[in-house]
Amino acid sequence: VDDESSLRTALFRVLDKKNYQVLTASTVKEAFALSSSGVDVAIIDLHLPDGDGIQLMERLKTTYPQMQFIIITGNATIDNAIQATKRGAFHYLTKPFDIHQIDSLIERALLQKSLVQENTQLKSQLQEKYRFENIVGQSPELMKVIELVDRVADSDATILLSGESGTGKELFARAIHFNSARSAQPIVPVNCGAIPGELLESELFGHV
Repeated sequence: VDDESSLRTALFRVLDKKNYQVLTASTVKEAFALSSSGVDVAIIDLHLPDGDGIQLMERLKTTYPQMQFIIITGNATIDNAIQATKRGAFHYLTKPFDIHQIDSLIERALLQKSLVQENTQLKSQLQEKYRFENIVGQSPELMKVIELVDRVADSDATILLSGESGTGKELFARAIHFNSARSAQPIVPVNCGAIPGELLESELFGHV
């Protein structure tokens, strides 16, 4: 996405030879019309005739969270570079640049996209694995426990699971986590038995 036709043409030729399917646009409006075609990597000029490149990136990112972005500009400042990367750009490039440098950046951006997709799929598989209905058992007591933890999983309450060794406390803990609003965050198991009592509070809650 760049209003400079010579740059668009040059990039198109280089990337087309690499067997990429390339779509070009000169404005924010054109870019939005093309984005529904399923874009993996967007190369966006910072200053466009009808808008701002970073704002375009943010709007596209909202709709297509796995899309990767390379911001290019002829008026580079450190602040612009920081803002671009903070707000989700994979890379920030200053004009004039080696046209073949873009090829290397795209390969890295596509690798990043595949890692994000893989991470999303793994999280989805974990959530599927730890759905409450996947906990095997038919006893009324177990059904009662599943119903209870299902009710509290999405709350902000502190939950204590107690029971003998081998009764499935960790299974339930993971099920609660992956069915909560915090499921996108890591679950952090801590072996309290391995931490001396006087250090446990500091380890879990910090200290002043």
